[in-house]
Amino acid sequence: MKLSTTLFCLLLALGTGQATADDSWTWIGPEFAVIEYIAVDVADAIYIGGTYMGVTVSHDGGETWVDTGGPNDPSVIACSPTGTVFTNDMWAPFIMRSDDQGGTWDWISEGLPEDVCTAIAVHPLNHHVFAAYDYNGGIFRSTDDGLTWAPTASSPSSFEFLDLEIGGNGQLYSLGDDGLYRSEDNGDTWIYLNSPELFFGDGFISFAPTFALFLGGLNEDTYLGELYRSWDNGETWDQLSNGLDCEYAIYSSITYGPGGGPTLLGDMNCGAYRSENSGDLWTEINDGLTSLNVMGLATDSNYIHYAATSGDGVFKNTADSTVPVEEGPPPASLTLAQNYPNPFNPKTTISFALSEPGFATLKVFDLQGRERMTVFAGERLAGYQSVEFDATGMASGSYFYQLESGGEKIARRFVLLK
Repeated sequence: MKLSTTLFCLLLALGTGQATADDSWTWIGPEFAVIEYIAVDVADAIYIGGTYMGVTVSHDGGETWVDTGGPNDPSVIACSPTGTVFTNDMWAPFIMRSDDQGGTWDWISEGLPEDVCTAIAVHPLNHHVFAAYDYNGGIFRSTDDGLTWAPTASSPSSFEFLDLEIGGNGQLYSLGDDGLYRSEDNGDTWIYLNSPELFFGDGFISFAPTFALFLGGLNEDTYLGELYRSWDNGETWDQLSNGLDCEYAIYSSITYGPGGGPTLLGDMNCGAYRSENSGDLWTEINDGLTSLNVMGLATDSNYIHYAATSGDGVFKNTADSTVPVEEGPPPASLTLAQNYPNPFNPKTTISFALSEPGFATLKVFDLQGRERMTVFAGERLAGYQSVEFDATGMASGSYFYQLESGGEKIARRFVLLK
């Protein structure tokens, strides 16, 4: 399934400039944390984990941190749009599941092999959960929010699985020691992709809101990091290197700003980079980072970015933040926040801001780019404001809502669950 040209253009809000002046990081704790993984759930709770540290969560943007009492040695954390959080223990053959933000954990083993889970991903549309097991264990799927599991009809031939990713188009990607695979039928069959020849010991894959697919790994000869991008679901690739001048690069993860255009890249030796044009040009953004060993990146619903480091805890970056400001002048450009709650049924609140008064429209489109509803169309004041959207009469699924005013357009995705 591909996005229509019209909707693709709405999402592709890409610039060509350098990083913004306020593109700096602020430490938010916790102290003495050697973090390996970070994730943010639908309620903007921040989860961090690593060897010997278990899973720690913050419910207030990093002001305070709480040990959840989960596994001792998690190697992956994944959050579902339903609010459920999944993790593992790198020494035990089970998956741990929490539906109360880490308050309690269920140890899930029904239908799973007696090996170690190495990757978890959640489908953004049907919310099926996928888990990968090394040593010919294969890919497993849960259709009931992680309570029970069964193997998919087939699995990639990988002996070791490095990463699982599911794109906004519903396609599932598996990165293993023998390369990259794509599934277009919920994991039942797999297509081997002719991806760049890399050593994937520290590899990752990431699917952007712009439908760009990023692939990171180590050069097989130099063991230095390389980064690639595909615009056709992994069929062809372009290497990205402009501005990436780290001598000993090991890329760890990617996260995105509004519309997917602003892209942040983490590196285990050289900190963080930003691109305003989906990777064509990168700019180093290490102001405020006291550790350049960035193990992972994550972004909340207000587009506040978080960087997890090995040794110095978590840092936040608010350069792309869409948190409404109650006081002060209107923003310099059109602003559209992520709706809340999301997913929703049937009502949700959409916050936005106009840089100047004028005619504005807010419309809802399906994934094929077809207009489904006009939320409003008329004159609006400048400044921050919000509107309630009622989806009564619409079917469950993912949609895009688009704000347009003064020649500017911004689109975001939300999920209606009935």
